[in-house]
Amino acid sequence: MARGKPLERTAPVVRKSALANDVTALAQIVRVFEQLAKAMPTRVSIRQAYAFLHIAERTAGGHDIIVSDLKALGDDAWGAPLFDASIGRSYQLFMDEPSRDYPEPLGWLRLEADPADKRRKLLRITAKGEAMAKKLVKIRDESFHSS
Repeated sequence: MARGKPLERTAPVVRKSALANDVTALAQIVRVFEQLAKAMPTRVSIRQAYAFLHIAERTAGGHDIIVSDLKALGDDAWGAPLFDASIGRSYQLFMDEPSRDYPEPLGWLRLEADPADKRRKLLRITAKGEAMAKKLVKIRDESFHSS
């Protein structure tokens, strides 16, 4: 077999992406998601994380929240409700009491009877839930300030 001359090495081709103007914003989002993935247990879905953070945000603002309030958060991009019949699985993972589906819950939320209407159950953040929410806020702050 005859030997030819060696191939010339060239620099890799860099194509300008349509997202080039958004690289900083995307990098911030990636850092937040990376840290969320590291901070949250593997069994927490993005919708469950959203439910927990929504509950934390509402209660931090002094608002009561009940389970059915999660249903009012609307639909996803395909028209399906963010929280429908599976709403129980969206928050039960975070409860302080074991359930059939979650015998080892995270203990971030608890149900409390509404003093004005004992039939109505309010979602409340536990000390463990507050600690996780504060951790996530710190991650967000670090992510946006490191850009």
